[in-house]
Amino acid sequence: DYTVQAESNQALLRLAEILRKSGWMTDGGVTYPRVLSGGSELELRVLQDQDMNGYAFDAATGLLEWSPRVFSVSLDSSTGVLGIYEGANLVWTLGRFFKSFNVATYKEDNSLHLKEIRVTMTTEKADRKGNPITLTSSSSIHMRN
Repeated sequence: DYTVQAESNQALLRLAEILRKSGWMTDGGVTYPRVLSGGSELELRVLQDQDMNGYAFDAATGLLEWSPRVFSVSLDSSTGVLGIYEGANLVWTLGRFFKSFNVATYKEDNSLHLKEIRVTMTTEKADRKGNPITLTSSSSIHMRN
C-alpha cells in the first residue's frame, strides 16, 4: 500500500516541477503544451535561458525564451514506467507501477483555467498475496504562463 502511494505522490511532484517550468507557446505553427493520444501523452517545451543573460527572457524584448527541445510525458504500458521522453529516449523516470495516465488542458476541458493542466493517474502493484493494490490520483498543476 505504501509503495503505491509513494510512487504516485513522487511522480506527481516530479511532474509538477516540470510543468511549472512550461507554458503556452507556439513555434512553427504548433502550440505547446499539446495533448496527444486521447489524453495519454503531453508534449511540452520548457523555459531556458537562450541568450545567457541569467534569465529565461530576452532582456531587449522581454519575451520568454523557450528551449528548442520538445519533451513528452507518457506511460510505457509494457513496463509501467511513467516518464518524460525526448523523442524515443527516456530522459527522466517519474514513477513505476503505473497502469494509466491522462492529461487535459482547457482545450480538452473548457472548465479548466488557461494555465491549468489536470493530471489523472492510476498506480497498481500486487501485495504479498498477489492481490492488486490500486490508487488513482488526480491533481491540477498550474503552468508558468
